[in-house]
Amino acid sequence: MGRTRDDVVTIVHHDSEESIYVRSNKDGPGSYSRVLVYSIGIDKIKALTNASKHCRQEISWQCAGTGFHFDSDKPFSWWVSWDGKPQYIWGGAKKNNTCGCAETGCRNPNHTCNCDDVPRFEWNKDEGYLQDKETLPVSEVRFGYTFRTGQYGYHRIGPLECLGNAVESNEKCTNTTRYMKCNTGHYVPITYRCRYEFDPYGYHLGCRDVTHLRHCESFVCPEDYVKCPESYCIPTIYVCDDGKMGLHDFSFNRLDLLKADFSKFWTLGELILQYNYLTTLPPKKIQASDKSVQAVMDLSHNRLTFIAASAFAGLTNVRLLVLENNPTITEIEPEAFSDHSNLPTFKNLENDNIAKVESGAFVGLHSVTVLDIKGNDIVDFTSYIFTGLKSLEYLYSDSYTFCCMASNQVPLDNCLPPTR
Repeated sequence: MGRTRDDVVTIVHHDSEESIYVRSNKDGPGSYSRVLVYSIGIDKIKALTNASKHCRQEISWQCAGTGFHFDSDKPFSWWVSWDGKPQYIWGGAKKNNTCGCAETGCRNPNHTCNCDDVPRFEWNKDEGYLQDKETLPVSEVRFGYTFRTGQYGYHRIGPLECLGNAVESNEKCTNTTRYMKCNTGHYVPITYRCRYEFDPYGYHLGCRDVTHLRHCESFVCPEDYVKCPESYCIPTIYVCDDGKMGLHDFSFNRLDLLKADFSKFWTLGELILQYNYLTTLPPKKIQASDKSVQAVMDLSHNRLTFIAASAFAGLTNVRLLVLENNPTITEIEPEAFSDHSNLPTFKNLENDNIAKVESGAFVGLHSVTVLDIKGNDIVDFTSYIFTGLKSLEYLYSDSYTFCCMASNQVPLDNCLPPTR
């Protein structure tokens, strides 16, 4: 009695919660690796962390003769966030490049981790809770220099623990400066304002209708972001290696791709073509002077009617292709994505009103592991609909029929149609 939603703790377990002995068969930073396998998929875990007010995960390294040395050019050990990024911070710490003892007092005041000062054959420990839910859960731990005599350790990573409700009521959101309102009526954290960025699953961070990217002419970008001329901010990783912007935003221009000429652009690191009322994609039209689009091609929120064979011919370097919210797409022809063998993980065709998918439509998508075809009314297809998706691991659809058809590629536990 008297308990609230903030009192409820959701725990997600994994296969490496016990204390595990660490010795490596080679020397060097991060030479030992342990990948954590969770009891549910990462998409469900991130849905949990996003909906929770607080999340934490205990992490411990009991060490002998080896440490972290986060402040060096090549740290010895680290952990990896859910999206594959190395994290140079340990349990209980409040600042990067430190361990928890930096807050309470380390064995040696000249170090920020106890293990950085422990000699061989002598034990010490760094442990505590990681509490940044944007980076949790821990997906992997890496430990280095556990090869020589007297260098070893034990790691222990606890389950993910989440509690509370991060989604405030509309009344609370309306009366706070922490949220902004999208045109759809939804509220998102104000930190997403004027940030053009995608999560690893191909979704915009912020408003799904991208209204958080409007009126950004005078917006000052946060650290590690670059300002597009009189526009929004992009992460520095979206900037080309030579320091020139590879991002070109031609949204809201009603472009005619039959007449458009992209050859004058030296590089198209990222090409954004939202809200242009595009109906067709002429093959091999979107090419820069040296190479094709290098990272992201965003064709969401248009009026594409069908995806023709070889529609993306020549765009072999695209790492993220966004096609969601094209409600007039009705058909995907064979080999429409034939040049996309490098597309790494995700094909988002959500809410595109697709009715027909021909056999071999996904041929060429050898590296795609996640396919989202929710929000479509696919009624015309054959048993070869998923041919070509050699690496497919997860399937999101509106029908159990597709789970059965993909059962040779996707385990039933990883096929996620609507809840009955």
